Amino acid sequence: MRHIASFTDGRVRLRHEAFKEQAIHAALRQPLELTGQFTAVEFKAATGSVLLRYDAGRLSRDDFLEAAMLLGLFLATC
Repeated sequence: MRHIASFTDGRVRLRHEAFKEQAIHAALRQPLELTGQFTAVEFKAATGSVLLRYDAGRLSRDDFLEAAMLLGLFLATC
């Protein structure tokens, strides 16, 4: 939870030093996009952040957290 910079329905931004490494962006983006739950997955190396957008009318916060589990697991190992 300490890596969540903002969390509003439909939009979540996470920050972590590991996101400054562009090499990990594609490795994380692809499986997140394959879930079909996100309308956008945007990494910014300059700020070390990722922005996840989703349809809040279709996906509850609990469902969002489940779909974003990959990022949680990644951050737990950093």
